[in-house]
Amino acid sequence: MSNDEWVVAFDTDRIKDYLFATNKLKEIRGASELLVELNEKRTNQVVHEICPAADTVYAAGGGALFIVPSEACAKRVCDAVEKLYRQETVIAGITGAYLPLTPATREKDFGQRVQDLGFLLRRNKARKAEQTALSVAPYLHLCDACGRHPAAHRRRDEKGQDLLLCRACTVKRDHAPGDRPNEPPDFSELGDLSHPPGYLGFIHADGNLMGNLLKRLKTDQDYHRFATGVMELMAEARRTATGPFGRRQGRQPYIELLLGGDDLLLVTAADLALPVARDLAKTFEKGSPELLAQVRQEGQPPLTLSVGVVLAHADYPIAELHRLSVERLRNAKRRSFETGYATGAVDFEVVTSAVGYEAEEHPYCNKRPYTLSELDELLQYTHQLRDFPTSQLQAMYESLYVSETTATLTCLLALARARPRRRQQALRDFFLWSGSLKPHCLPPWCKPGKTPQTALADLVEIYPFVSERR
Repeated sequence: MSNDEWVVAFDTDRIKDYLFATNKLKEIRGASELLVELNEKRTNQVVHEICPAADTVYAAGGGALFIVPSEACAKRVCDAVEKLYRQETVIAGITGAYLPLTPATREKDFGQRVQDLGFLLRRNKARKAEQTALSVAPYLHLCDACGRHPAAHRRRDEKGQDLLLCRACTVKRDHAPGDRPNEPPDFSELGDLSHPPGYLGFIHADGNLMGNLLKRLKTDQDYHRFATGVMELMAEARRTATGPFGRRQGRQPYIELLLGGDDLLLVTAADLALPVARDLAKTFEKGSPELLAQVRQEGQPPLTLSVGVVLAHADYPIAELHRLSVERLRNAKRRSFETGYATGAVDFEVVTSAVGYEAEEHPYCNKRPYTLSELDELLQYTHQLRDFPTSQLQAMYESLYVSETTATLTCLLALARARPRRRQQALRDFFLWSGSLKPHCLPPWCKPGKTPQTALADLVEIYPFVSERR
């Protein structure tokens, strides 16, 4: 045992709650910048100050992994890094865990050992008690940004007006990057770049089956290559997906909120969200074989992404957009699982009111989520129907809430009356593609059953956000 080393893992606690504690882009940017600085720079510095002999496997994406020479070093490193996060962020935290590592395991079974450490890390995170809500007396002023904690500092906003901020929001604002002339300064201006204006798309992408692949990695060098490589691959996929859309009114129509390993949070103009989500997953999948070869995993299927997309008004609460995107992401992962993870998948939701569609009772099922090829076809059919009368599309959509028979009659009538012929053919092709116009399955239904399924609702809901313009 005297030759044993120790492997130490860290994972940031409730990172999204910290990031989206306010709806103000300046605080969100500041929180993201601070977390990146702590994760990619300060954590590494603190670890090597305490233990100069430590080896850094990776420190990025909200987590970190180190190899240290002794259990005593592992404990001191954990204590120091957890203290660092609490001091610098005020309310955010990070959890550490450590296990012994034999030389043989480091060279032949490192991935499996890190997976074992992951179980211990999750147990340590679960043991942390929920932060007790601070009792605020009536004479204390709550933070103007988050509304959660007592104000402690005075700052001025972009318009020169006074803000009373808590310590945590003050730190975020002080870490916010300076003006970025190419990037919208807030979500409202991003919404102004959309077609139609006033809306944005919240994109949440995450890799599929990453844990299974990490477990197969044999050495710490392979683990390092993969951890850094997957983040670079995600960054390149984002650049490729957003690159064709250039600028609108002198600004880029998207804002990257967080890039953490195989996890990406991106906000775009609403009409770009679905094409960007599709291209993001395609590019990630296409570039993954090269990364797999670098970590000696040739012959493995390409890595795939699942993506959740929410389209909503630009002033919709950002924390709620994130919550909805997590639900869409979960559904997309289920669809990808149904394909054996042979391809990525995208699920989306269109929120047109303050309560969203969750409060409504649907007498039907949407066809979503879609695989990447299915989403590509849905977008193509939406483009083909761009000049179809919106009143007729809306009539078909509203008929879904009446009855199956009414919806079928409405759709058949619209199909029969469609002029010119290319409109009729486009609608007919859409119904054929979606599974309609088959025995026992008339439009707009994809398949019969107790709760009928239709792709028509998906098409009509995204119709305003699928633009010919770029």
